Amino acid sequence: MYYSMDEQSKNKSLKLLADPNKLKEYNKSKIKRNTLKNHIEQHFKYKLSDKLYINIIESINITILVDQFLTDIINQVIEYRNPMITGYSLI
Repeated sequence: MYYSMDEQSKNKSLKLLADPNKLKEYNKSKIKRNTLKNHIEQHFKYKLSDKLYINIIESINITILVDQFLTDIINQVIEYRNPMITGYSLI
């Protein structure tokens, strides 16, 4: 049984036969999605706008920077008070 292929599909299949690595690149481009955004949308059952998602990412970045800064300060104070303790975790 033969199926007719349009010209674009025929060209793609010939390219894939010539270079199998193109298939990997083709699949990667389809998979490239923002998994964090998808996970948030699925978890909260809400479609995020791009603007809201950017605000969420900026908020996460600020929170992480503040946490890193405070952890560094706490570790420095602990090390200064007791030089025998070299690391401390808030967790």
